[in-house]
Amino acid sequence: MDGWCIGIIFDDFTRAYLSLKTGKPQELGPVTPFRSYIQWLERQDKQEGLQYWQKYLEGYRQPASFRKTGQMNELTGNESYQVKRDPFLLDETTTAGLNEIAVKYQVTMNSLFRTLWGILLQKYNNTGDVIYGAVVSGRSPEVQGIEHMVGLFINTVPVRIKKQGDQQFSRLLQEVQHQAILSNAYEYVPLAEIQAGCLLKGNLFDHIVVFENYPLQVKPGPGEEQTTGFEVENMEANYQTNYHLSIIVNPGKYLSLIFGYNRLVYEDYFIKRLEEHFFQVIKQVIKNPETPIKDIEILTEEEKARILAGPPVETGDTGYDF
Repeated sequence: MDGWCIGIIFDDFTRAYLSLKTGKPQELGPVTPFRSYIQWLERQDKQEGLQYWQKYLEGYRQPASFRKTGQMNELTGNESYQVKRDPFLLDETTTAGLNEIAVKYQVTMNSLFRTLWGILLQKYNNTGDVIYGAVVSGRSPEVQGIEHMVGLFINTVPVRIKKQGDQQFSRLLQEVQHQAILSNAYEYVPLAEIQAGCLLKGNLFDHIVVFENYPLQVKPGPGEEQTTGFEVENMEANYQTNYHLSIIVNPGKYLSLIFGYNRLVYEDYFIKRLEEHFFQVIKQVIKNPETPIKDIEILTEEEKARILAGPPVETGDTGYDF
């Protein structure tokens, strides 16, 4: 199952628990079988979907990535991946600023974040055309009852962020939103088949972004705490993807991010620097969403001062070179 299912499963668990505890029968609602989704999937035009993604990726020849700063030896087995998670929390003011932009330009927070991340990736790769992976829910509203269905629906699709000349951030944001709506109709196409139809194949992107925007109720409903005799105070989910870098976004009063990465590929200092640079992009966009993308800077004031002061006397500086 995927993350969306957690709330569904826990709700059923609570109802079953109450039934056993009180001795009263508990009637659960009708269940939409997973086969309904499979049947819908089989009715989709796979060829049309593949043609859409081929056109979407047309002309993209150079993958965009972040420099690997860790041990790049040929490691095998359990030694090839050391999981590290670094939380990155935006304060209430910054989160509110991003929400204001989303409302003003009539875009989703997901599209806003996709655009911000794409700009950071552009700056790191010195190009105006980048692609990274994004995990999508895969729950088409065409399937009746899918929001209450338990199963595995998620897919990963490429997200292309391409700026034009002196384009302003706000304009690019609206284009990303429009493209996301178009792509949504073809998110059922498996990633492996999307990659097979492009020039870069499996090298299309090397990291993913996960925007976890799904309902999650992991505690008994109002008044049920007294009936069940327990209350869920905290929850932790541990997971590892096959990508060396995964950014998980959780919307809310405080927009939070979790940078999950392989410490053998990306060192801790680099991830911290990446977070600082991303925050620089966010601050400038909040200050002026009409800012031309070419004018957005990612260096912090400390980094600028260090550059102006000249190279350090001692060697061993671990700063990122631009």
